[in-house]
Amino acid sequence: TTYWIKMKPPVFGSYIDIMPDESKQKIGISNGVIAAIVINDSPAAKAGIQRGDVIQKIGDKTVVDDSSYRQAIKLYAGKEVTVELVRKGETLSIPVKLGARS
Repeated sequence: TTYWIKMKPPVFGSYIDIMPDESKQKIGISNGVIAAIVINDSPAAKAGIQRGDVIQKIGDKTVVDDSSYRQAIKLYAGKEVTVELVRKGETLSIPVKLGARS
């Protein structure tokens, strides 16, 4: 028997990891979370967010941990925001149209 589960579409579409302090020191940043997984066809994927990106800000909210990441996504659900991230030492600002909460 095969079972199908209909999941809600993601608001952002990335599972994150907390960045260890030694990694922050190594690349010279003080805050951020790592995009560990980016879901295909999610708002994050469509905007070009990549696995390994260090997400530092969503809109005007600084991201320091899982809680601040979730709060920012909840706050901006359904809106277009700028996501600031670091990729391979380069700081990028990427516009992302977040999905609506269902």
